[in-house]
Formats: sequence, structure tokens, C-alpha cells
Amino acid sequence: MKVLLVDKLIIVESLGIIENFNLKPRDAIHAAVMKINKIKEIVSEDADFDKVEGIIRYDIKSFLEKFSKTKK
Repeated sequence: MKVLLVDKLIIVESLGIIENFNLKPRDAIHAAVMKINKIKEIVSEDADFDKVEGIIRYDIKSFLEKFSKTKK
């Protein structure tokens, strides 16, 4: 796991995400961090991430199913 910084670039990007996808600020910051760092997938029960183009969201159950299939 790696901790990623939230800087001015992330905040500016998150404002665009709030405007374009109607996300709450916290979700928009997560989405902006993902976009800037070229992260495409997130594990979350929050379906609001489904609104954001370029993000693939897995709920916990589907992630575990996918993960267990790739480990066999």
C-alpha cells in the first residue's frame, strides 16, 4: 500500500469532478487522486464512483470473487 499526497493539483481536479459528476467533496478527492495517479479501480460500496468515467468500482463481494479467481 502507498499513501498518496493531496496537493493543490488534486484539489483543483476534484472541483472539476464535483461539477461534472455531482460527487461529494470527499469522493471527488478520491477520484482526483485516482485520475492523477492513473489508478483505474477502487473497492467501495459507494455507487457514486460509478458516475465517474474511467473508474471501475468493485463492491467488496465482487472484488473478493475476482481476487479469489485470479489467485487460483
